[in-house]
Amino acid sequence: MRTSSYGKNKKPEKQKPQGVKKVSDMKWLRFIRKLKPYNIQKGLRYLKHYGPKEFLIRLSERMEPEEVPYGPWREQYCAKEEDLARQKNHKFSYCPKISVVVPAYRTPEIFLRQMIESLEKQSYENWELVIGNASPEDETMARILKEYTGKDPRVKNVPIPENIGIAENTNAALAAAAGNFVGFMDHDDLLAPDALFEIAIRLEKDPSIDAFYTDEDKVRTDLSEYFQPHFKPDFNLDLLRSNNYICHFFVVRREIAEKTGGLRPEYNGAQDYDISSAARKWREKLYTFREFYITGGSTALPPQTIRQASCTRMRPEKRQLRETLRAAAKREPSHCVRIMASTM
Repeated sequence: MRTSSYGKNKKPEKQKPQGVKKVSDMKWLRFIRKLKPYNIQKGLRYLKHYGPKEFLIRLSERMEPEEVPYGPWREQYCAKEEDLARQKNHKFSYCPKISVVVPAYRTPEIFLRQMIESLEKQSYENWELVIGNASPEDETMARILKEYTGKDPRVKNVPIPENIGIAENTNAALAAAAGNFVGFMDHDDLLAPDALFEIAIRLEKDPSIDAFYTDEDKVRTDLSEYFQPHFKPDFNLDLLRSNNYICHFFVVRREIAEKTGGLRPEYNGAQDYDISSAARKWREKLYTFREFYITGGSTALPPQTIRQASCTRMRPEKRQLRETLRAAAKREPSHCVRIMASTM
């Protein structure tokens, strides 16, 4: 019989199952990969605003591995180069201009460039990007915006003398928009390259559609990994009354956005909820479709004025997310679901 060199009286060390150790190592690897100055700063802001308990909950969620891997599913169903080429060659009988309005305040250079370039990569070309720049003192932002507006007339810079809050900054950009439809996004967000095409192709089939909202997911700063998908349900009034599940990417007919009076500053931090709820009173037809909108987390408000209403915090229950991912892994994305909006 072989004996341990530790002696007869010493209990053997309890070994962890190999699978458990591997999962634990993966968690720490994911955590270490996220330890970048921007993420640390954002985490400290979250801790200060929501407290230790909410911070630890969010941290554990970010470290938890996906039970159903999202990456392979996304790779299978996202638009390929040949799809984008075919979309660019499509001849539209109805070709509405889509204005994407973005409030920008002290936007990090990498986020600003990625956001603008995600519009420039769109397979649908009749768009404009209207950026409400509330950082007149930021020389880096001014230089980047001058660079892009100089080479692409579809990119517009709307200078704002001072930061007047995310709602009013958005309204300044909205006032300069000339499109038939308006899309709302943040300065650190990205659009999938076929996002606007999917909207335009449905408008070509039915020009009476008034509004769209889409699925979304998150991506690392270096665009190396996509994660935390939010597969949204068809229009659900009861859910909308209790949770801002629509959020991004939301596109609405410009006349409807104007009828609502724009975004109200008293709802800063919940402005997406405000505009989607207000627009619902005026629209006749709403589409939801499975197109990926990629966001890295909102930084549109300066740290000292972050006021995130609890109704806008979309942290789906883990069980619901697992069930959604399992269902999504077994099916192709239903690219378009038409529904009729009811009145309040």
